[in-house]
Parts: sequence; structure tokens; C-alpha cells
Amino acid sequence: MRNSNYASFRNEILPQGSGDVVGLLSYYSTRSGSGTWQLYIRNTNDVMNFTTNTKGLLKDPYTVAEAIAAQNQGKTGWATGFIVGAVAAGKATVGSSSDVDWKAPASADNSLVIADDPNCTDISKCVIVPLPAGSPFQKKANLKDNAALYKTQLWVKGTLATAMGQAGVTVSQGSLEEFRLSIVTGGVTTLDEGFEGGKQL
Repeated sequence: MRNSNYASFRNEILPQGSGDVVGLLSYYSTRSGSGTWQLYIRNTNDVMNFTTNTKGLLKDPYTVAEAIAAQNQGKTGWATGFIVGAVAAGKATVGSSSDVDWKAPASADNSLVIADDPNCTDISKCVIVPLPAGSPFQKKANLKDNAALYKTQLWVKGTLATAMGQAGVTVSQGSLEEFRLSIVTGGVTTLDEGFEGGKQL
């Protein structure tokens, strides 16, 4: 962010933390062809809603217990937990722990169940994460096709709200920007290649 020495607020200290900024975005180009993006604010009223509370950011995600406590309060952000199961095939709502496949591969590919403890099998200590049909999230993270994800860590960005009758984290589209996995899925699983045809580097 850059401002002129002629600005009436040039000596004011801007807040720390995260918040909202309204400004004018410009690109400063030098004669050599290099340059830099610059953001100008009109006055200090353009810097608002700042807080040092980082809860819900990727660097400080909600735990599953925190996500359960914050259900249906309009809160959004990142949550994290271990993938401990998926809602069983044919179940539209979860009434008890018996409605979950606590194993991998799971029988359905449309949800995940995450918990703070990788060995949890109690739905009251878990949140359900629906996987939007056809999304990258569903393809890369479902337990039916990606059994290696069982008991690994997931980070998911969404709304802390009821899903399938239980505490949940609902994502908008299941895009790559809405989740992180602790291991890679969908890559090369085996490699059978000799070195006879290789090139020396």
C-alpha cells in the first residue's frame, strides 16, 4: 500500500491484523519495464473492520470442537480435522453413528466426516462435510475412491452450519480454493520404467 506524503493522514498508524480495505489499485511502471502494483486509500475510513482475531483463517482454522460450538451462527472460515469416515450410501440424513462408514473405502462419495481425533467413531464429536457433485473436492477427497485419505488431515473452507442432520461445514462449490489435503491424491501410484532409454542431465 502506498500513499503520498501530502496525505493529511500520512502520520497515522494503520491497524494490524485482518480486515477490509477499499482503495484504488494502480500499476507503477518504470522505464526499464519493471513495475509494481500499488494500492492507494483515500482516507483512514477506507481501512475498516480490522481485528487481530485470526480464528477461521487458514493459519488458525477452527477445530472440529470449535466448529461444532459455532454451528448456525453465520460463521464462515477454515476448519480442520482428521478424515474418519463418510456418510453411508443411501443415507440422506445422519441420525446416529451407525449411519456413518467409519472405514475406507467408504460406500458413498458424497460426504466426509471429520474429527479432532483420528480414531473417533462418535458422530456427536464430528462434523459432516458434504462434497458437491462433480467438484474437484468430491473427486480428490472422497473416501470411496481415495481410501489413502482415511485418518489424514483435511482443511476445508465453508460455512459452519448443519449438514445432513448433524454439525457440518458446507462449501459453496467444492473448488480447489476451498480445501487442502495433507496428502496428494489422484497422482501416479506406480511407476514401471527402466533406465535404458533415459537421458543424462
